[in-house]
Amino acid sequence: MPGQGVASSGKFMKATGIIIGTLNGMQIPYIEITPQKWKTISTVFLVDKTETKSQKKAKSLDFVTEKYPNCRLHESKLTKKIKIDIADAICIATYMYENNV
Repeated sequence: MPGQGVASSGKFMKATGIIIGTLNGMQIPYIEITPQKWKTISTVFLVDKTETKSQKKAKSLDFVTEKYPNCRLHESKLTKKIKIDIADAICIATYMYENNV
């Protein structure tokens, strides 16, 4: 990921390798999906060149609270980063569900 140091990137690659290795070892099928693909679930994710990095990241949170009003993710006491990470996961699950993947 751009802007990360070598150590952070190395830890991410190691964790990813462990997860993929475990899935393969247990013969559990999985699908890797890129953000460019799952962000096609809504026009919310259309690129606006005037947006800041944090505004772009918050789009998934906006999508989830609009699509799933009972989710109440905005109201939780979690940090903003964790809320956005959870929202990204919900967006990926929504994409997979809507596309029968």
